[in-house]
Amino acid sequence: MTDDIVRDLQEVIVSLCARLYEKKSAQSRAKKALETIA
Repeated sequence: MTDDIVRDLQEVIVSLCARLYEKKSAQSRAKKALETIA
C-alpha cells in the first residue's frame, strides 16, 4: 500500500473510533487496527 492509502485509512479509522470510543483513546485504537491490517 502507498503512504497516501495508509494515511487515508488511518483518518477513517480514527474518525470511526472517535465516534465509538472516547477521543483520547481513538488514536491508540486506530494504531492497533492499522497494525492488524498491515
